[in-house]
Amino acid sequence: MRMIPDFVDGAILPPGIHSCSWDELVTRFGRSERRRSLCNELRRIVDTAAGCAFLGILLWGSFPTAAENPGDLDLLFITLPGVSKNNVAPECAELLEPERSRERFGHDFLQCSNDPEVLEYLARYLGYDSSIDKQKGVLRLDLPCE
Repeated sequence: MRMIPDFVDGAILPPGIHSCSWDELVTRFGRSERRRSLCNELRRIVDTAAGCAFLGILLWGSFPTAAENPGDLDLLFITLPGVSKNNVAPECAELLEPERSRERFGHDFLQCSNDPEVLEYLARYLGYDSSIDKQKGVLRLDLPCE
């Protein structure tokens, strides 16, 4: 059964958070050379985040769209309450520090604790695309993922 819905308006996911497996994400969004490269980078990040005991990742921006060549990976790490860059291992702290994550990985990372109301709010905020004045859906990948 497909968990990621079809695109609406030809290019974007319907508004909301759409959970998916790793295999489904790669099958659906790893089709072009650029997308395969981003999936490889994402796998490296996912493996690090899973080793940090993060709970999941929200993906937004150009990646979960029909764009042939998305610009980068925009990620939000879902963590247990109280997790911060000050109380995790150095490799985990890199994921939680925007400047260091941009420098090391070349992508934008945010963090939020696993609060459903806050995640819904953030999905609406992060999913809004002012260039098309529309709400786009975001993907949720739970960790660890196979």
